[in-house]
Amino acid sequence: MTVEKAVVASWTRTDGCRTDEQRRAFATALSRKRARFAFPDDFVAAARQLQDRLADKHGSRRTKELIGGRYGKSEFEPHPPGTTIRCI
Repeated sequence: MTVEKAVVASWTRTDGCRTDEQRRAFATALSRKRARFAFPDDFVAAARQLQDRLADKHGSRRTKELIGGRYGKSEFEPHPPGTTIRCI
């Protein structure tokens, strides 16, 4: 359904949350779906080092040799339906 702004502008405004407690509860409910967890600074620093190392290795000739030499192409093909992949 589409409503023009002129129509909406003519409506009388009604508060959905009338008290601060209701506003906080509403904000909390929204944040469960949309908020992102903030990692501690020391974790971010450690993860940055790992990201940098992975970025340096990505696309290098050595990486391509390892993938091409040790693994057959069939291992990179999609797995058939019903296959379970477990990473430990």
